[in-house]
Amino acid sequence: MAKVLKFGRWVRNNWKKSVFFSVACYYGGSFIKTEFDKNSLVRQYSKEAVKFGDVSLPVFQSPRHILVILNPAANKKKALKEYEKYCAPLLHLSGAKITLLQSSDEYGLVQLTKAISEDVDAVVVAGGDGAISEVITGIFYQKMNNSLSLDVPLGIIPVGRSNTIAKKLYSAGNSTGSDALDRVKLMMDATYSIVRELTFPSNVIEAQTFGEKESTFKPVYTLGHLQWGALRDAREKMDKYWYFGGFRQYAAYVFGSNFNSPFEMKIQFTPPCSGCSKCYKDRFDKTQRKEKPENRRWWHAFVPRTSSRDPKIPIINYETIHNENCDKMEEKSINSVELIVSPEILDGTPSLRVQIGPKSLSYTDFVKEGCSREHPASSALKNDELYAQNLYVIPNESQEENSSKFSIAGEIYETSPIKVSLLHKVLPMFSPS
Repeated sequence: MAKVLKFGRWVRNNWKKSVFFSVACYYGGSFIKTEFDKNSLVRQYSKEAVKFGDVSLPVFQSPRHILVILNPAANKKKALKEYEKYCAPLLHLSGAKITLLQSSDEYGLVQLTKAISEDVDAVVVAGGDGAISEVITGIFYQKMNNSLSLDVPLGIIPVGRSNTIAKKLYSAGNSTGSDALDRVKLMMDATYSIVRELTFPSNVIEAQTFGEKESTFKPVYTLGHLQWGALRDAREKMDKYWYFGGFRQYAAYVFGSNFNSPFEMKIQFTPPCSGCSKCYKDRFDKTQRKEKPENRRWWHAFVPRTSSRDPKIPIINYETIHNENCDKMEEKSINSVELIVSPEILDGTPSLRVQIGPKSLSYTDFVKEGCSREHPASSALKNDELYAQNLYVIPNESQEENSSKFSIAGEIYETSPIKVSLLHKVLPMFSPS
């Protein structure tokens, strides 16, 4: 008892040291536990991946060839380190042949898609939302130039700072309570989906300028969303508050000055359509996709066929499908603080979800809404919404003169008239389940 009282007196007389060591022990213990959980997670996924690598291949069959396109500048140049520590081991344990290409130059990732050849079985992009959009854009450029005729499945390894697309695909409410552990689990889940080889046909957004500014930028293809408004403008200045460390994204909203600056624009749109006699001839997504041919030899006749894991999209005769509202163009004027366009499924039909924010926001609502956006489960602030197949966004002339901006999957572009279309099931991707 005397020792306890003596220790209590020491703590009372040295309370500053006691508080310091208590805090240090707490954070030190949390760090050690997180690192232990990370290593346990890596061991768990490695045991699963090695099962695929232990499967014997026929003598005439080569191992899977995976082309990894990585943006080394992602996540403040930590992307390569995270890829090599958490993701590359799983791919190697699965028995795949890995080719790694890197480029941090503007449009460099688009150019690297030219390396996709017939011996490539899968393409994997390692980076953030911007890198994913660049690689997808490059793939579609190759298809349009007839340089790429095969539907090679695409995988995502989220080693960027902004991983909104990956979180939407692989984070179905399975948070561990630790941001650091959640990040590693997201990377492992995404990599393991590549190892499993299960794919699904994904919808893709196509955005391009039209009218007098048609040459402002080439068409962009993305799985992410397009965003206009004050919340986007505030988050763009996040790095300006670097001295706030991990709270800089919240500081961008706290010190945002244009929280109540609505913009005016006009939108024209057609209703969602899964394909009909009116539109299928003009839609790139309704052309028959080409499958990778099997490299078979005469002796293959004596070897049992293995069923393909890729989903087979049935060929539909759209000439027999009639939709009177397919080409019905509607128009709406917008005066709002935000506009978000994202891919969604409406009653089984892929469509563009257009979320229109309120006309004005108080400072309190602006900060509250902005901070909530930093969590994956948060939804957009909307006052109205509609669904479309094709969308034409026509900004006010004053916006173009003031060089206002908008974003496509986090990448910044100058405001101009934009046509947004949804391409149905045109990109095979590795499925999370």
